Amino acid sequence: MNAILVAILILLVTLQCVESQKCSTRCRSCFNNIADCSQKSLVNPPKDFPADTRIIIMDRNFLRVFGRRSFQILKSVEVLKASGNRIRVIRTHAFKNLPSVMTIDLTSNKISKIYPRAFEGIKHVKTLTLSNNKLKEISNIFDKMPTLNTLNLAFNVIVRISSSDFINNTQLHYLDLRNNKITHIDPEAFETLVKLRYLFLNNNPLVELPDMQFGSMVLQLVDFSNCKLTAVPKTFPPAVRDLRLVNNKIQRINNTDFVNITNLKLLALNSNKIRTIGYKAFSHLENLQEIWLRDNKLANIPYGLPDNLRKLYIDSNIIYEIENNLFGNDSKLDYLTVQGNRLTKIDSNAFRGLKFLKYLNLQGNRLKVIKERTFVDLKNLSTLTISSNPIEEIELGAFKNLKNLTFLHMSYITSEKFNLKDNFLTAMPNLQKLDLMNSPKLAQSLMTIIADTFPMKKLKEVVLTYNDLQSLPAELKNVFPEVQAVTVDGNMLVCDKRLLWLNKWMKSSDVKFFSYEPPQCAMPYEVKGQLIKDLPEEQFSKVVEEERPSLDYAAFAAAMKAKDTLKEENWDDSGVEDTEEIIKKKKTITSSSKDKSGKEKNDEPTQISITTEARAMKTSPTSQPSPTTMTTAARTTTVSLTTAPRKGRRPWSIPIRGRRRRLHRRKRPKRHHKNKDGRKGKRRNRSRDGKKRKRRRRNRCSDQDGNGRKMSKRCRKRLRAQKSVVTPILNEP
Repeated sequence: MNAILVAILILLVTLQCVESQKCSTRCRSCFNNIADCSQKSLVNPPKDFPADTRIIIMDRNFLRVFGRRSFQILKSVEVLKASGNRIRVIRTHAFKNLPSVMTIDLTSNKISKIYPRAFEGIKHVKTLTLSNNKLKEISNIFDKMPTLNTLNLAFNVIVRISSSDFINNTQLHYLDLRNNKITHIDPEAFETLVKLRYLFLNNNPLVELPDMQFGSMVLQLVDFSNCKLTAVPKTFPPAVRDLRLVNNKIQRINNTDFVNITNLKLLALNSNKIRTIGYKAFSHLENLQEIWLRDNKLANIPYGLPDNLRKLYIDSNIIYEIENNLFGNDSKLDYLTVQGNRLTKIDSNAFRGLKFLKYLNLQGNRLKVIKERTFVDLKNLSTLTISSNPIEEIELGAFKNLKNLTFLHMSYITSEKFNLKDNFLTAMPNLQKLDLMNSPKLAQSLMTIIADTFPMKKLKEVVLTYNDLQSLPAELKNVFPEVQAVTVDGNMLVCDKRLLWLNKWMKSSDVKFFSYEPPQCAMPYEVKGQLIKDLPEEQFSKVVEEERPSLDYAAFAAAMKAKDTLKEENWDDSGVEDTEEIIKKKKTITSSSKDKSGKEKNDEPTQISITTEARAMKTSPTSQPSPTTMTTAARTTTVSLTTAPRKGRRPWSIPIRGRRRRLHRRKRPKRHHKNKDGRKGKRRNRSRDGKKRKRRRRNRCSDQDGNGRKMSKRCRKRLRAQKSVVTPILNEP
């Protein structure tokens, strides 16, 4: 008898196990207590889940409503995921049959209404995610969830936060209300959230905030970014460590705005309209380590910075000067970026007290002179960036005692003149990268004094691309003995005997000499376009000491077609003078013309004088070409040039009549038809405009009338005038 009872019990247990392992036909799988029913086009949740299911996944289906009978009784379910559906309503007791559920994810649905008792009966929920829905009100929804730890309501359309919305959620740690339409928050809305640590309210049109009453003494992060605030919110608890007020409309920081936040470590004020910061606004924040002040309207670096500050971001402001005594002697600042300002002056010893400074960025300013003792005794400085500045002079002693500097960026310094008074490389014995890309005058000046530099054994990379270099000194190989890359592509290198050492270095070492294209010969013409590395030694030409004619002279000679009248020694290759003196150039053209009756008037020549402005050229007294006279069957024209042509411009062209017409041509204003009441309107007769266009095309002047049309009188007159003007060509005098 006992054996029969044992057999029956074993059979019942076996049947129960088989039933528990049975998976719903509307799901993908039920493996390891996880029922995966995602992407099965479900309209309602299945009701035949295995009894031991712990996780239910119903993402990306067509679920529409959660109600009291949506789920079977499943006491073991802990996680419910139903994101990416079409759920619009959550009714009363929707999750009552899932008493042990701890996480509910309803992201990316269309939920617009949640009944007040929808979450009743689930007392163990810790995480609830309702982001990216259409909720407008949240009053009395979360009252029955005392154990709620994380609540995500981002990307909804919530308008108001009242004092009773979270009154029973005393265990809440994380509250996300970003990207809603909240315009009003009750001062006591967060008073009962005694364990709140993270509060996100960014991207809401708050405009103004009342004096909030925070009940939490462990609040660490508060984000009010992009809320259109005009003043700094107050009454934050002292435990706040991260305060973010980015992209608002704050114009002033007062001395009392951050009085209570004594533990603040990060303060983000980017993209505001801050013009003024109080002298003692940050001085009492002893734990402050980072300040973000990018994209504001500050005219100077704020005073009274705390000594414990580590990073200061103050890019994209309107700072004109960095003064002395801005940083204390005990300052621990190690990261300073002042990029994209209007810096024109840095006082000597302005960075004197920054003993821990490692990164300094002054890129994109208006610095013209690096004064003496600007970068001195910065013993821990490792990266210095002064690129994209119109620097024209580096004074003696501007760089001194930079023992740990490893990266120096001085690219895109495109000043037309440069005065290098000091070989600053001697102050950087541990430099590893030197970036001089597109800084032609600086690179050329440095190449002339590079021989005086001691060997820099730690330098690994030198960037010399796009610097208009025609040759490189052979001392580079000795100054940079351990270099791994010397990029010289983008330069107009002349392959003569002075560059033969580079050819041998390329063949005998593994140094990289280009970033984009291998360096090629630009001159002489016989080897133009050939790779320097592959060029045989015998093809390197001799060094030509005489100066080559400038491009301006060649363009002028080609335009005037006068190979014998002008001599190369009468022109100076220096081009435009530095003072850019503006003078007047006159041309007098004497020609004979016909009167209205068609008779020639040879007794009184016609003089046309045109005055233009050109830059002064360096010419010798004998460099002006003599007046040249050309006689043809039609007429006689005399051209006299009083000054040299403008650099880079084509000389004055003939015919003068056409040129004068172009000079005085003005764009006709558009004429609009006016109605009877005086307002502008559309033209009534558009066909008339089309006829005018056809008439203009028909009357076009051409030497060959291929269409057989009779040429108009105006066209015939114009052609006669054009044929009567002769373009002069300078011949031998």
